[in-house]
Amino acid sequence: MAKFEFPSEYSLVSNTDLLSPEFFTGREIELSVLRDVLNGVKIEALPSGNIDVFNEKYGGIFQSVEHPKWVIQGDKGIGKSALAIEYISKFRKEYDLIWWIPCSIESSIVESLRQLCQRVTEKEPENLEEPFPTELNTYLSNQKRWLLIYDGLNDPKLTKYLPSEMDGHCLLTSTFFEWTDSANVMPLSAISEKHAVELVRNYISEDDSELISKFTKLLNRNPLSIRQAIDYTLLNEYKLNDYLESQIKGNIEYSL
Repeated sequence: MAKFEFPSEYSLVSNTDLLSPEFFTGREIELSVLRDVLNGVKIEALPSGNIDVFNEKYGGIFQSVEHPKWVIQGDKGIGKSALAIEYISKFRKEYDLIWWIPCSIESSIVESLRQLCQRVTEKEPENLEEPFPTELNTYLSNQKRWLLIYDGLNDPKLTKYLPSEMDGHCLLTSTFFEWTDSANVMPLSAISEKHAVELVRNYISEDDSELISKFTKLLNRNPLSIRQAIDYTLLNEYKLNDYLESQIKGNIEYSL
C-alpha cells in the first residue's frame, strides 16, 4: 500500500492541478471560517468578528453533528465550487491528499473513488457493490491529512459515497438545503457590491462604478450570472449600458 508522508513537496496525492477559478475576489472571512471549522474549531470559539459577519450576513453557521463533514450550501452559481477551489489553492500544503469528486452524475462519483483507490492502494476495489471502497476506507483510517471534496452533491441519497472514517476532512458543495440533521452547514450568498464590481472590471474596461453596480444588482451579485452576462455582452459587442437598457425594454431573451 502506498503511504505518503509529510513534509515533502512530492508527497501530495491530488487530482486538482487543473482546477483554478479564472478570477476570485473577496470571501476572506468565509475562507478563514472554512479553514477553522474543517480543523475542528467550534463555532463559539471562532473569532468574534467572523461570527458577527456570519450571523448578520447568513443568519449563522449550522454545526449540529459531531464530525468534520461540512457543506458549503447556496444557490446555483453563487460561488460554492470557486470557494472550495480557492481553499485548496491557499491551504494545499496542509494536506497529503486532496481529491476532487464531481457529483453531477452518480457514475462520476463511482469512477472518482475507483481512481483514488487505485492511486493510493495500488489496486482496484474488490467489492464493486460497496459505495465507498473498503480498501480506501482502510487507507484513510490510517491517514489524517486528507481532504475529499464532493462538488455538487445535491441529492442526499448520494451521501452513501462518503467515507465512514473521518480522521481527515470531507467538504461538500450543494444547493440542497436540508442538511442540518446530517451535516454541518456553512451557507454562502451573493458576493459584496465591492467584489462584484471587481469581478466585472476583471473582464471588461468600464470606469462608471454606478453603472457596474446597477449591472451587478440586476444579476443579484451572483458570480455565475455576472460572468454569463459579460460573455453575452462581449459576444454581441454590447456595452453595459446597452445591456441594461435592453433588459429594461425586454429586448434580450436572457435567463438570469
